[in-house]
Amino acid sequence: MDEGIYILLGLAVGFYLLVGPGLGIAAFFRGNDAAATELTDLRKRVQALSAELAQLKGQIQGLAGGAMPAPAPEETKPEEEQREADETPSPPEPEPAQSSELWPVKPSSPGTPSEPAREDAAAAPAPPPPKPSRNIEQWLTSRGLIWLGGITLALAGLFLAKYTYDRGWLALGPGARVTAGFLFGLALAAGGEWLRRRPLQRAIAAIGPNYLPPALTAAGLFSAFGSIYAAYGLYALLSPLVAFALLALVAFAAFGLAVIQGPFIAVLALLGGFVTPLLVTSPDPSAWGLFAYLLVLTATAMALVRYLGCWWLAWGALAGALLWPLFWLTAVWSAGDAAALGSYTVLLAAVFLGLRYGVGREAGEPREIGWVLTEPDRIAWVGALGAASLGFVLLRMDDYGTVSLAAVFLLVCLYFFAGLREAVFEGLAVVAAVLVTAFMALWHLPTIVDWPQRAHTYLGEDYGSDLGPVIPPELTAFVMVSLVFGALFAVVGFFALARARRFEIWAGTSAAVPVLLLAIAYWRITDLGIDLTWSIAAAGVALLGLAVAAWLQKRPLRPTADNNLLIGIYALGAVAALSLAMAMLLEQAWLTVALSLQLPAIAWISERLKLTALRPVALVVAAVVLIRLVVNYNVLSYPLGGLPGFNWILYGYGVPLLAFWWSARSFRKAADDRLVLVLETGTLVLLWLLITFQIRSLIAGDLANPSYELAEQSLQTVAWLGTAYGWLRAYRRSGRAVLLWGWRLLAGLAALHSPLFQVLLFNPVWTPAAVGDWPLFNLLALAYLVPAAFALAFAWELRADGHRKSALAAAVYALFLVFFYLSLEVRRAFHGSMLDAGVTSDGELLTYSLVWLAYAWVLLGLGLKTGLASLRYASLAVLTLATAKVLLFDWGTLSGLPRFTSFAALGFSLLGIPFLYQKLVFPPSSPEEPGEELGEELGEEPGEEPSGGPAS
Repeated sequence: MDEGIYILLGLAVGFYLLVGPGLGIAAFFRGNDAAATELTDLRKRVQALSAELAQLKGQIQGLAGGAMPAPAPEETKPEEEQREADETPSPPEPEPAQSSELWPVKPSSPGTPSEPAREDAAAAPAPPPPKPSRNIEQWLTSRGLIWLGGITLALAGLFLAKYTYDRGWLALGPGARVTAGFLFGLALAAGGEWLRRRPLQRAIAAIGPNYLPPALTAAGLFSAFGSIYAAYGLYALLSPLVAFALLALVAFAAFGLAVIQGPFIAVLALLGGFVTPLLVTSPDPSAWGLFAYLLVLTATAMALVRYLGCWWLAWGALAGALLWPLFWLTAVWSAGDAAALGSYTVLLAAVFLGLRYGVGREAGEPREIGWVLTEPDRIAWVGALGAASLGFVLLRMDDYGTVSLAAVFLLVCLYFFAGLREAVFEGLAVVAAVLVTAFMALWHLPTIVDWPQRAHTYLGEDYGSDLGPVIPPELTAFVMVSLVFGALFAVVGFFALARARRFEIWAGTSAAVPVLLLAIAYWRITDLGIDLTWSIAAAGVALLGLAVAAWLQKRPLRPTADNNLLIGIYALGAVAALSLAMAMLLEQAWLTVALSLQLPAIAWISERLKLTALRPVALVVAAVVLIRLVVNYNVLSYPLGGLPGFNWILYGYGVPLLAFWWSARSFRKAADDRLVLVLETGTLVLLWLLITFQIRSLIAGDLANPSYELAEQSLQTVAWLGTAYGWLRAYRRSGRAVLLWGWRLLAGLAALHSPLFQVLLFNPVWTPAAVGDWPLFNLLALAYLVPAAFALAFAWELRADGHRKSALAAAVYALFLVFFYLSLEVRRAFHGSMLDAGVTSDGELLTYSLVWLAYAWVLLGLGLKTGLASLRYASLAVLTLATAKVLLFDWGTLSGLPRFTSFAALGFSLLGIPFLYQKLVFPPSSPEEPGEELGEELGEEPGEEPSGGPAS
């Protein structure tokens, strides 16, 4: 039963394949006469409309000339056309004009367009009518079902052939079957071309896309392609070479048909062409044969893309052209394939770059300079980038062989040629520069044992190098390639300046690439060691850059502004080479010093030549210097040397500090922008680090020393407060915002550092720290008394600026530090230099009370003298603390004369301080009270507040 059903289905399919196309063709011929008649009618109507338009144009020209044209003689119309014209409703007649003009003319006014403007508006082409929306039914009947039918037709033929083969119904051999399939495919393709040439299909194609002929052709090509592959893959009737040739022939025939039938056939040709090498395998694959075929295939596809204007097809060709080499490199690569793959890479880049030439530009039209990329430009750029990536991978796979290096050299030359020919490709010079610097930096260099020999050793690390061979013999090829590419970029970039549109690109690559290649060679060969010979080479490159800048100054190649930019670029390259020479000659920190010295040089060049384009370069250099000096933790391991204070920190931070300061002043003359802000901020940060690291080197002896004692903490706090106070005074004079935020942040850092470390964590009372034997002039004064003085100074400045809350906080902290210092000074007097040892005696406890009471009296006196209520409040606070100590602690701990002295001093203070308050701070204000007499004794008028009264 099942077999009968299958047989019926097969017969139905066969009947469909045989009868269905016949019925369609018969229907086509039956409707051909009606279609021809309809086309004739349309042609007549178009001719009639053209005659009417010509008549109206003559009337308008006659009116413009001042004479009315004679009425054109009426043409005799056939009876059928006259009948159709009578039946057609005529449009409403226009009202008769009052003048001889076609429309009334009004006097021109400022807001009314003039007559020529009206004529231009009338002559402007009307916008094209919007395309009618296509519903799902129209899409299915005009496109979707057609392509689905073509695919189904091709698959049905294959299934029927396989079914007849499996059942043995057709006593045909394999050769006959594949021949029949191939001929069937040719017949379908020929039928598609025949159908395309019919009048009705041409009329449909004139109105919009016609997908019926391409679908039939695609089915035929698919059948022919599948038949050839079946003869090779299923029946082994064809050798790999013959099968490959026939499949490729079908693919290229599809390209030919795509010229007349549209891009969809080209898609099929492109897929078949790139799949063919995968379908036909060879035991001995040839790189030359494969990549020659791929190159011809890609070039053919690009030619078709240009002819049809279907740029989207180029992306598929680009993907296939780039993926095949990567597949070969990962799966089939051998050492002898470099020549074939290198040639393919260069020619592939030429194919994609050639796609752009002449597109969208008439003969004699000037070349565009803008950065707007058209679709051909994008395709060419991506193709060039892909070829550069292939060149890099090829170099790595070939282990930097001579053939691959030659291929990359030709690729770079091709990019230079393209950039000089078309402005849109001038950026390829930068791509070439990136390619060259990348493969030079990653070159597989041989390991050179014990070279170079280091001359100095410090803490297990070697520094410097002995004089020896500049270039080891094993690295001769590496150095020669660096020289060749460096000279190529320098010479081509210089000679391109006169004719280039974007001359700054060529000048930049000409000045930068030689310096970069020299730096890479120095790094890879010497491992950043100290070498006099390499330093001399870098100085020579700097002299060449200065020579070019001087030559441009004497013989300008471009207008003044552009020529100044060229001079600045070459001068900047010379400065970079000179900085590199200094880094090659000096120790690690000098590398950053050399970089920082570029900033004043760039600032001088920018100011002298008015080159604002150098400001971003200076910003990048400043960022690099700050990263190396602020974030680079390796600076902690740099050797300090044997002379305290005179070490690499002095020049490693001092020279960049001066460079940042001078550059900020110079750049600020032109504009106060982000660059100036970064330079000024860098100046403050470098000054802070210079002071901090110098203190660290003097106290700890090594920046990486983990110890952090009270003496260093005290010096750091005092130095930070002093620096912050200096920035505050500088801000008062200059008004620079960076100084305002700088002193605030640094003073806040010191305000956190002092109580955290000096008061809590490393208090000498509970940590072993020698504070000194001398009274007053000891470590305690440095740790607490000097910061208190700075805190009072900040409080005074803040109060003058109106920041009363901040001033009060600073004053309170200052008074606390003084109280803390007096207490520790008492302990030092009884315990000596080490405050954490010994037993507290009665005399020491009594002295604490007496000193605290004396401090309260001093604060009260200062408050009465200055009129500051905050000092009086502090006096009362200290008095309260002393009272609590005497009543709660001395009462039970002291005895005898010490206890009497403590209570007596407290009693006199508790009576004396309120007495002064009543006499000087809050005197009676009523006339009958004694306060009036007190006012008279002080020389004040009745009711007037004493001069030492409370301040608001």
